[in-house]
Amino acid sequence: MSHADNLKQYAAIRDRVISAAVRDKKITADSADAYRRMYDANAQGVTQLLTAPVERGGLMAGVASPAPSPVDAYPAEWVPELGRPAAPSPVAAGPAPVGSEYPSHWLPELAARATGPRVIESDDPSVQLP
Repeated sequence: MSHADNLKQYAAIRDRVISAAVRDKKITADSADAYRRMYDANAQGVTQLLTAPVERGGLMAGVASPAPSPVDAYPAEWVPELGRPAAPSPVAAGPAPVGSEYPSHWLPELAARATGPRVIESDDPSVQLP
């Protein structure tokens, strides 16, 4: 068998392993090229990862899903050059609700404290409170 034949056989095995992993949703089709490069660097390790059962270190089937669109991957204010309208800032929306503005079953101790006057306490004697 010639060197060229060995390379073809190697590529065919690699591509079968990668294709089966995509089919079984162990990896996404978008990541297949990255797994091919990893396979070329460590064929035994990647074969183990993509073909072994989970109990023996393999990836779980059926869990890979496509990555979000790059446009939606970050909040609009982080990447203004994409031209998307920015979501309203939680800071600009005003202070967070306290006390009775939350349903009482969420934080009962907070709701109980909100019914009376607000008292600020500190165990640290260096803190000067009004």
